[in-house]
Amino acid sequence: MNLPGTIAAVASSAIRSAISVVRISGKDAFSIADKVFTGISGKKLSACPGFTARLGKICDNKNKEIDEVIATVYRAPKSYTGEDSVEFSCHGGEFIVKRILEAVINAGAGIAQPGEFTRRAVMSGKLTLTQAEAVNEMICAQNDSAHNAALSQYDGALLRRINSIKTKLARLSAEITADLEFPEDDIDRTDISVKIEKLHTIKSQLEETIASYDQGAVLRKGVPAVIAGKPNVGKSTLMNLITQKNKSIITEYAGTTRDIIEETVDIGGLLLNIADTAGIRETGDDIEKIGVGLARKRISDSQLVIAVFDVSEPLDSEDFDFAAKLDKTRTLAVFNKSDLAPQAKITRLEFEHHIYMSAANAESPDELYRKISEMVVDREFDPDSGIIFSLRQLECAKRASVSAAEAVFALESGLEDAAAVCTETAAAALMELTGERITETILDEIFSKFCIGK
Repeated sequence: MNLPGTIAAVASSAIRSAISVVRISGKDAFSIADKVFTGISGKKLSACPGFTARLGKICDNKNKEIDEVIATVYRAPKSYTGEDSVEFSCHGGEFIVKRILEAVINAGAGIAQPGEFTRRAVMSGKLTLTQAEAVNEMICAQNDSAHNAALSQYDGALLRRINSIKTKLARLSAEITADLEFPEDDIDRTDISVKIEKLHTIKSQLEETIASYDQGAVLRKGVPAVIAGKPNVGKSTLMNLITQKNKSIITEYAGTTRDIIEETVDIGGLLLNIADTAGIRETGDDIEKIGVGLARKRISDSQLVIAVFDVSEPLDSEDFDFAAKLDKTRTLAVFNKSDLAPQAKITRLEFEHHIYMSAANAESPDELYRKISEMVVDREFDPDSGIIFSLRQLECAKRASVSAAEAVFALESGLEDAAAVCTETAAAALMELTGERITETILDEIFSKFCIGK
């Protein structure tokens, strides 16, 4: 596929480094590269075979040398974009890289838009759309779990999962259509109940695929978590233990923490986006009231609430009121200061997920990490089965699921013609997910999230 224009951009990280890469891609990549690059062998890049490298220098349009570089040649279709491409590996100084890119642009290349190299890879058939989205996920991955999940998608895990469902829909649609169009012919007909059972299986598989989005979000973005409780129960000490940093100020005075203190922690491949909050109590201090309000809001928004109780003191009405307002399914109760003489009777609290500990004296947070992981990680979840990563993919899968449900209703109502339309609509939604049916508007939206140079 001949794509319009030839583009260029810095394809390496923007941080200062020893080596940076400037990439040119398009039908005029070699002629543009030859205008700025002179190899020590004297051979032009346009005469070089693919997968070869040449040492030389780059000069600007006034023939002033900018840097000594290595030029790597890729010939279509054996390149990232599927087009003729040249990459200049240069010294990584910001000024040098800027000068080289300017020289390439002055020689006739256009500035690449965010994600345009990967977009061209999709348009030329080098990558599927789900693979392209996985590229961005790999770039944004912050830990091993997120990276491995993105790598599985790049290797085609989601595509295989969706194609399997799509094949079942296509076969069922063909059965329904054949029964409608050839009612008098001597052909084997599928019983309505069997068709309905097949649709239920398809819908179940779609629902499982949709459910993968939430676990995928945990891998990619981490778990929003909050430490909450009354003043002076040890929340800040616990925050420092979990983060292994002195993030929160610790004093003997109640109400020390008034603002939200945040940190991201990697606990065995799981990102925990944790916040320490103001102690929750009734107060006449206007500034503290703001902190308490922020704490309550964070509790409402968090996927995991680490509720701290001081068991060295008798529990009071504020403890019980606080506990009663918590969603027990997403709350881990920390019964803190358990090294002191216990005074609290905790039987009324009834937390399924809880741990006794002394945050001040704990040697490591490992046991707490284990409890947190048990609560938020689905042990049966398999990233290699294909995860929905983006809201675009999620919306497509949901539309397919709705259409499958409508097809079931139509068959149960004896409306096979309507069921045929619904199964085709479900398949079309899945084709949009994989990129077999995609519009320019959707492509613009997807690749606008990419960085320039990828």
